Amino acid sequence: MIRLSNVLAVAGVFSLALASACSSSSSGGGSSFNAGLPASESLGSLSDSDAQKLCDAVRSFSSSNSSVSSQVCVFAGLVAAGVQASLNASASDADLRKACSDAESACQKQPARHVDAGAATCSKPDASCTATVGELQTCINDENAAFQNAASSLPTCGSLTRAQLLSEAGPVSTAPQASTPASCQTFAQKCPNGAAGIR
Repeated sequence: MIRLSNVLAVAGVFSLALASACSSSSSGGGSSFNAGLPASESLGSLSDSDAQKLCDAVRSFSSSNSSVSSQVCVFAGLVAAGVQASLNASASDADLRKACSDAESACQKQPARHVDAGAATCSKPDASCTATVGELQTCINDENAAFQNAASSLPTCGSLTRAQLLSEAGPVSTAPQASTPASCQTFAQKCPNGAAGIR
């Protein structure tokens, strides 16, 4: 049986994964997010035009993502194998690897789904937000790096075993936890009402 604590331990990592895949993700080629606006500009004082440019930049950066989506599919495979292991006590390691691989492949074949960072989900930050464009860029890039680091330690479907899945220290619980980067904590303090879906 899969330990619920193992699944919950990584749920935070993959919540970050989904958020990153939708709002602040790397294009897989080592690129970083750049809003194309002066880094020193306060988000709370952006013009309507610059706020839209920022939303467009986030949407463009998000849609160019491949690495985070790939890691989300790895997790989907591990979850499928975990379900198989808990429901079928006679499933062999080969069966679990196949379940993992099949789910990962199915996930990868799905079209990318990104949050629309347009008018519906992205609006101009209010005047109380004193964070700068540069601080937002740093937070987005640091958040993405933290996710990539946490996700990179997950096992591949080809190396997965029943013992790993059923162990208290299985692949889910041993993944490093992606903590909120210091840059994002600073951003949150300076933007107490959030950035209205920008990040």
